[in-house]
Amino acid sequence: MSLINNDRHRVISDKLLKMAQALMTEGEESGDYIIQSTANFIMLLSGIMNNPKDIRTVSELLAMFSAKKVLDDQIMSQTNSSELEEIFKNMRDSLKKDYNDDNDEDEYYDDDDNLDGGWE
Repeated sequence: MSLINNDRHRVISDKLLKMAQALMTEGEESGDYIIQSTANFIMLLSGIMNNPKDIRTVSELLAMFSAKKVLDDQIMSQTNSSELEEIFKNMRDSLKKDYNDDNDEDEYYDDDDNLDGGWE
């Protein structure tokens, strides 16, 4: 694993923030919600670049969203809804277990946290 270069992260974070601001202005001027939303995503990334836990969380959520999109697009017609619910439950349980294993001392997720993410 490479060393974390916080100075480089700050430079990239600043660049992402400037890009997000430019896209937000463009989106507002053109009334384009997609460009505005893209600016919001970039701004989020800019804001969390210096927090490895946040980056990991967002990365895993995006991976789960991508997996869901693939399932929706490719096998939804071949799979019934209860099978998909089981797949998503297994993914959620695996993610929760990974976080609990990695963050024993931090207690990143409490038992009260809801990781369902609207899958039910």
